[in-house]
Amino acid sequence: MKIDGYLHGFRVKRVEEISELKAVYHELEHEKSGAGLVWLDRPEQNKTFSVAFKTIPEDDTGVFHILEHAVLGGSEKYAVKEPFAELLKSSVNTFLNAMTFNDKTMYPLASRNEADFLNLMDVYLDAVFQPRVLEDPNIFYQEGWHYSFDEKEEPSYSGVVFNEMKGSNSSLDRKAQIELDKLLFPDSCYYHNSGGDPEHIVDLTYEDFKKAHADYYHPANARFFLDGELPLERVLEKLDRDYLSQYEKEEQNFDVGYQTPRAGQAQHYYEIASDEDPADKSRFSLAGIVCTWEDVEKQYAIKILSDTLAGSNEAPLKKAILDKGLAQNFEMYLADGIAQPWVGLEAHNTAEEKFAEIKETIFSTVADLVDNGINKADLLASLNKLYFRELDPSEPRGVYLSIAAMDSWLYGGDPALYFTPSQHFEALKEKIASNYFENLLRELLLENEALVELHSLPSQTYGAERDAREAARLAQESKLWSTGEKAALIEVEAKLEEWQQSSDSPEALATLPCLTLEDLKEEPEYLETKLIETDKLRVLSHPSPTEGIVYVKLYFDISDAEYKDLPRINFLSELMGRLGTSKRDAEEIQREVKTHIGGLSFSLMPVPDYDNSARCKLYYVVTCSVLENELSYSIDLIREIVKETVFDDAYRANAYLLQIREVLRQAANSSAHAFGIMRVKGHYSAASAAAEAASGFSSILWLKNFISDFNAEWGQFLSWAEDFQQQNFGSERLTASISGYPAEDLAALLAAAFPEGTAATREYAEYAVSYPLREGAIIPSAVSYACLSCDTRPVGGSYSGEWLAVNKILTMEYLWNKIRVQGGAYGCGFSIDKTANCFFYSYRDPQPWTSLTTYQESAKFLQDFAQSDGDVERFIIGTVADLDPHLSHKRQVDTADVWYLTGYSAEKTLETRRELMSTGTEDLLNLSQVLAQAVEDNAICIVGPADVFSDKDLSIIDIS
Repeated sequence: MKIDGYLHGFRVKRVEEISELKAVYHELEHEKSGAGLVWLDRPEQNKTFSVAFKTIPEDDTGVFHILEHAVLGGSEKYAVKEPFAELLKSSVNTFLNAMTFNDKTMYPLASRNEADFLNLMDVYLDAVFQPRVLEDPNIFYQEGWHYSFDEKEEPSYSGVVFNEMKGSNSSLDRKAQIELDKLLFPDSCYYHNSGGDPEHIVDLTYEDFKKAHADYYHPANARFFLDGELPLERVLEKLDRDYLSQYEKEEQNFDVGYQTPRAGQAQHYYEIASDEDPADKSRFSLAGIVCTWEDVEKQYAIKILSDTLAGSNEAPLKKAILDKGLAQNFEMYLADGIAQPWVGLEAHNTAEEKFAEIKETIFSTVADLVDNGINKADLLASLNKLYFRELDPSEPRGVYLSIAAMDSWLYGGDPALYFTPSQHFEALKEKIASNYFENLLRELLLENEALVELHSLPSQTYGAERDAREAARLAQESKLWSTGEKAALIEVEAKLEEWQQSSDSPEALATLPCLTLEDLKEEPEYLETKLIETDKLRVLSHPSPTEGIVYVKLYFDISDAEYKDLPRINFLSELMGRLGTSKRDAEEIQREVKTHIGGLSFSLMPVPDYDNSARCKLYYVVTCSVLENELSYSIDLIREIVKETVFDDAYRANAYLLQIREVLRQAANSSAHAFGIMRVKGHYSAASAAAEAASGFSSILWLKNFISDFNAEWGQFLSWAEDFQQQNFGSERLTASISGYPAEDLAALLAAAFPEGTAATREYAEYAVSYPLREGAIIPSAVSYACLSCDTRPVGGSYSGEWLAVNKILTMEYLWNKIRVQGGAYGCGFSIDKTANCFFYSYRDPQPWTSLTTYQESAKFLQDFAQSDGDVERFIIGTVADLDPHLSHKRQVDTADVWYLTGYSAEKTLETRRELMSTGTEDLLNLSQVLAQAVEDNAICIVGPADVFSDKDLSIIDIS
């Protein structure tokens, strides 16, 4: 490919090698339409395609978010109601999604199968350029919003995005970010909530929605991104022939609106439960615009500075806030990926009367650091930590690269600007010796006269007031309707429901491109595992090229741990690496870890016994990623942390206790379905019971009790922790895993670091929960999450490949239609694990009790589907990819380790795959009978606002 050459209507503008990516970069422009295209030619089988549009919100209606949903609701060529859902059923994609950002909308996909890749690309192209929603308003009503009427013809609002954003905006983190954007960018597009504010989503008309598509979804405003080993000529030919050649180039100037920084202050309220204590629940935020998208090196420098100053409780700025008792937590961060990145500083869980002192402490501490210098070793440690993350990227990498390209391309810059971070880290490393970082800190805060200040205050009445505003608006609107207008709106909903309940015709479904079973490769590839045994320990070796990064995991068998101690063990794992040791204080330990180890974590890992769900193995896991030349020192440092951490620092431990509890509480709000699933599964599996005790609602309750009676609990914890440390970290309990380094050499290092200790006193742990089968957990949210679990084994069930087809059929054919399409929830699903325990869940659900009924009727749907000779093959095809996901090397190692620890194998996976591929009508009928019996004996947990539980027979979990 030569510069200024032409290929299917595209002119080649630039070709160059990017050694850091091991890629050849190609930049092209479609002459007729003006569309830009970038291709990274890399030795990567996972092919990536993305099309992105600059989308500049002018209000809070979330029009571009609704467009993102709605264009995937059928198109001119693919005239089915839910092509996105159909593709999820029958594609072997490794990534398929769409995303709305502050100033852009992206439609990325990835697949290792060439035919699948080309099919998906065409469906996405037709969706964005020729969507059916422009002709069929039902899609807008479903995905955006519409009036819904109950049996008394009383109106309410409904819609997938409407309910999604009710849940999203319930999070304080999200709400504070929205308010900071409004303070920082009063004259820019970032002032507006691109995702949509539910109070304004209902202002959006169908006509304005269509106009937004006409204005923004033009090839001249499109940026195409390709990555990997793909058939470039076929891709370009399709783009040109079927889409881009139908458009003429337009002059478009969608300006984000660069903001002249200005100072400001605001106060807002966020929701807490009506009976929750508001004391110390406020948040103080300070923020300021600091650069533009072009300042790549400066952005990395600010990230390094943020980690150095506030990345741990020992970091100087965070420590100053905590030591004065001004807040429970403090963070400093860079908000990037926009035209004008900004820095934020936040004090969490504080009191309004402390705001002035927090601000004074920030500035006095910063002034001291600027005058007397920032610790150079700390800066180097933070730089090493952040640079390692760049060296060890996540998958799907092509998707992440497509987003990185937009961080400059969207604003008229070089799409490759963010592809070469090494040069910036090398430059910054040299600048540590100078006063560069001190001068940068002075610029960011001391000399910045355009900082904004946000006060976030808790309100026990915020939720009720929000609901009252919505009710008042509905009452006012309905009051103005004539009889005919109301009847017309009721008819709109009736037609919507009729459309939602209708089925796509066979002819329409036939338009969708679909793979056949013959298109699938017969056997997936799995990471090799070799067991190296010495007299003292076992090492799992995973030979594979790792680009100089070594992945190590240490699994200490603690299956003799008692159930009541699991929250303690989880808390202990959080303290390791954060407290000092017998040799070094906490600050030095944290500095050494960041300097020498790319990633280090400690965790509790229950491993199920697939043949007996009443028991499990339990491991204390040390996870480490490190450069090869640092491994020996890192093992010694890990030994010091594990064996010599001194736990008798009550002050530091209490600070972490408060922080960890708050992190879990926020997670229980934003990922409530995950907590609900853990809770209900705990009834049917020892491994699930252990996971829930360690990191679910039980852990939050344990932390709450610890905090309320800290002085009494601390002594007991300290005595227990010292005993646990002495008993559990010897080679007798250790199984290690290594990739990127000789296993024999690691075994020698570990044998020296962890001499013989006491073996576990039992082979398996047998845990059983005692909490009720029917529970509700109250969170401050406008939507709910409904979870149900059941065990198939008592009624003759067992795990097999046929169940995987059932997972896909129930999730994508039944629950998607009933709960998401018709019910308005944002997400839903069904799954079965290898212990034959099933679970259902809904996500941001306005009708959780209806969802529970839907779950209990799932077996009848499965039976009807089988008896009607439903097309099982497309669900099988879509499920095959789940058995062979595209994983980073680190994740491949994790999977291989779990296989060894559970006794699973590639052979068993292939057997499961064969069972899946041969699933037929009789299999589905048999499993429908098993499910029908199993679901009668179930556990449920609904997580949501208090009013959801009114007059319901549930035991309430109080996590406030």
